[in-house]
Amino acid sequence: MLSRRRLLRAGPAAVTCLAFKAHALTDDDDTALMAKRRIDVAGYQRTRVKRIAKAACFARAGVTPAKDLAIIADETTAFTDVLRALRSGNPAIGIGRETKGRVLDALRPVQTLWLPYSERAAALVEGPSIDDILLSGLVEDEPAVHAAMNDAVSAIEQAYGGDDLPLHLAVATNLAGRQRSLSQEIAKDICLIGLGEQTEEAIALLDRSLNLFENTHTALSQGMPMLGIRPPEQPRLVQAYENVSTLFAELKSAAEQVRTARVADAALIAEVGEMADRLLAASDIAVKLYVGES
Repeated sequence: MLSRRRLLRAGPAAVTCLAFKAHALTDDDDTALMAKRRIDVAGYQRTRVKRIAKAACFARAGVTPAKDLAIIADETTAFTDVLRALRSGNPAIGIGRETKGRVLDALRPVQTLWLPYSERAAALVEGPSIDDILLSGLVEDEPAVHAAMNDAVSAIEQAYGGDDLPLHLAVATNLAGRQRSLSQEIAKDICLIGLGEQTEEAIALLDRSLNLFENTHTALSQGMPMLGIRPPEQPRLVQAYENVSTLFAELKSAAEQVRTARVADAALIAEVGEMADRLLAASDIAVKLYVGES
C-alpha cells in the first residue's frame, strides 16, 4: 500500500490536458470554429474518463502509483470543470453557454453518472492509502460514464454539424477525437490482461478497440464517402496521420504480445502506457488541425 505521506513526498505528476487550452473568445471567432472547438473540447472528455480508468489499473499494477493517482486527481478536476463549461460556457477555453436543447438533454445523464464517479475518485486520492476496491470501481464503472459522454459528443456533432459547420468536418472532428480515447482504452485493456483480471472480457474489449482504431484511422487518413469523410488535403494533416500510423503499429505490436502471453509485468505495462500517451498526443495534433488551432 502507498501511504498518503509517501504519495505527497513523491511530488505531483505532470499531466497534459491536451484539450483544456486557454483560448479567449473574440468577436472574430466564426461559427464553424466555435462548433469545431466545442466538439473537440467535449470529445476530450471521453479521453479523460479513459485516462482515469487506465491510471487506476496502472496503480493496481504498481507501475508508478504516485503518478497514477496524480493523473486521476487532475483528470477528475478537469472533467468536472469542462462539464460545467459545456453547459454554462467558459471564455478561457473558447466555448459559450450551450443553448441547444438536445445537447443539454444529452449532458444530463453524464452529470448524473459523473457525480458519484468523481466522488469515488476524490475519496481514493484523498485517502491515507491506496484502496483497491475504489481502484477497481473506477475501472468497472468507467464504461457507463464514457458511453454517456460519447452520446453527448454525438449530440453535439449532430446539433452543430450542417448549419454551423459542414457535416463532414463535424464527423471527422468527432472521430479523430475519439481516437484519443481509444489509445487510453487499449492501454487499460492491456493492463487488465497483464494483471490476469477480467481476462476474456478484456481481450474482447482490446480486440474491439484495436479494430475500431484501425478502421477509423483508415477512414480518416484515406477518406470514407459513406461516412462523408474526405481524404485529407492539408500536408500537415497527411503527415500527422502518417505519425499516428507508425505509433499505432508500435502499440498494436505490444498489445498482441500481451494478448498472446496473457501476462505482463509492471515494466511492460509502463512501456505500453508511454506508447499510448505518444499515440494520444499524435492523435490530438490531427484533431487540432481539423479545428484550425495547430
